[in-house]
Amino acid sequence: MVDCLLVSLDLGSDFHELFLVILDMIEILFGDIIVVVFHVFELILVMLHQIIDMLIFTLFDFVNFDFESEFEFSLKFLIFAFIVVDQFLLLKI
Repeated sequence: MVDCLLVSLDLGSDFHELFLVILDMIEILFGDIIVVVFHVFELILVMLHQIIDMLIFTLFDFVNFDFESEFEFSLKFLIFAFIVVDQFLLLKI
């Protein structure tokens, strides 16, 4: 009778340990699911952030903040063209 009681206690502790292992596996599974959900949420936020960046960059392209420097470059190019034409005319004479 004592042997039967010891065997049942041993089996009880084995089942208790098995239950705890299964519980840990379920917690790990739920943790993995939460990580995957957060990763998908992060991907969606990154895609939205990139779309907003592209919209802002196109707005900057239409606004063209470097207009003054482009105007100065065009003016210098026009002066250079006049100088080149003047030098060719000077060389022909």
